[in-house]
Amino acid sequence: LAYDCHFTHTGVADITLLVSPLLNYRGEAIEVGISIDDGPIHTAVVVAADYQVELDDPFWQNGVIANKRGATISIEIAEAGAKQLKIYTPSDGLLIERIICDLGGVRESILGPPTSRFIDRRAR
Repeated sequence: LAYDCHFTHTGVADITLLVSPLLNYRGEAIEVGISIDDGPIHTAVVVAADYQVELDDPFWQNGVIANKRGATISIEIAEAGAKQLKIYTPSDGLLIERIICDLGGVRESILGPPTSRFIDRRAR
């Protein structure tokens, strides 16, 4: 997947992908990767390959209660401006529900930050 986006700040961006609360049903790790433009792919493990569900396990309970899991990857944004955020999902069954890009101003909330407004640069 590729998303066009516009960064107004530089620095380290914590990019959080909220995904459906799936499990490693094939015995393989559930992973996700992201890159900015043609930069290197940074990966995160959403569910480890050796994870086994236990009824009193907080990881499983929190995923069910919140109906999501999160994976956060930090990426350096060297220049402000138009970028392309690319998402790689080598794992089957991964459903991305929301993408949150935090350069230091996102406040904690259950629903996450409000949706960014769309700026169509072609309309000018």
